[in-house]
Amino acid sequence: MCTAKKCGIRFQPPAIILIYENETKEKIRQRIMPVRNFSKFSDCNKAAEQLKNNPRHKSYLEQVSLRQLEKLFSFLRGYLLGQSLAETMEQIRLETTIDPEEDLNKLDDKELDKRKSIDPEEDLNKLDDKELDKRKSIDPEEDLNKLDDKELAKRKSIMDELFEKNNKKKDDPGFVYDIEVEFPQDEQLQSCGWDTESADES
Repeated sequence: MCTAKKCGIRFQPPAIILIYENETKEKIRQRIMPVRNFSKFSDCNKAAEQLKNNPRHKSYLEQVSLRQLEKLFSFLRGYLLGQSLAETMEQIRLETTIDPEEDLNKLDDKELDKRKSIDPEEDLNKLDDKELDKRKSIDPEEDLNKLDDKELAKRKSIMDELFEKNNKKKDDPGFVYDIEVEFPQDEQLQSCGWDTESADES
């Protein structure tokens, strides 16, 4: 088992570098994961997904979010495009923030979904709990089938973070192995069409 401490990008030769603690040996180690077949035209989200799901690196990257890896690949793409670090950071900020003067009603679904994403530069520690929960939530009414792969991956990343946040492990305080919940019976249950007997079945 390893605990991720820091994750960064090296431009030459391109690689993702992870500083982690090996819990069994209690040592701080460094893992260099070379980035191959990545160009200024590559999709950062797809590259992040491929690296995170790579069998050789998967166990090391469990605690590194897809969003963080995507951001690192954005820095690499900016470098390959000849941008300065400041220019790339500004571009990432612009792609993920909302202009308060912009009329969101004029945007198509794809652009609107982009505006719904979380700003990676924003200091979430400054937000109150209510606002933070709002930013890290998924709209239950949103039709995820209409999203492109990139936006869908962002929603999955938020879902993964929410799952990890709410997931109780057996070593956690307050962990209960077998929880029984009784649901209120005051409201009349509504029947569904699929669970009623039809005339031709009888």
